[in-house]
Amino acid sequence: CGKSMLLRYAFARLRSVEVAMINCNAQTSAVHVIQKLHQSCTVATSQSGKVFRPKAERLVLYLKDINLPKPDKYDTIQLIAFLQQLVLYHGFYDGLEW
Repeated sequence: CGKSMLLRYAFARLRSVEVAMINCNAQTSAVHVIQKLHQSCTVATSQSGKVFRPKAERLVLYLKDINLPKPDKYDTIQLIAFLQQLVLYHGFYDGLEW
């Protein structure tokens, strides 16, 4: 029994939880995560800007093989930097608004 199977089993037992899995590779970037959020969430506009609300009660982003994306010319992994921005600022900057 692998780690993925164990996680799927655990999340399947929880009610109102949707799991969105992203299989990372060397080319995976923040754009892929944003696309998955668009697929798994509804977008609403509030006073603070766009808000992604999960279609289920909760959404779990499962990033498989997150260590595979390669660094850019500045030695930064764009995917990791984006995830840090999500956690630290409780959202992300899309160029126009938070």
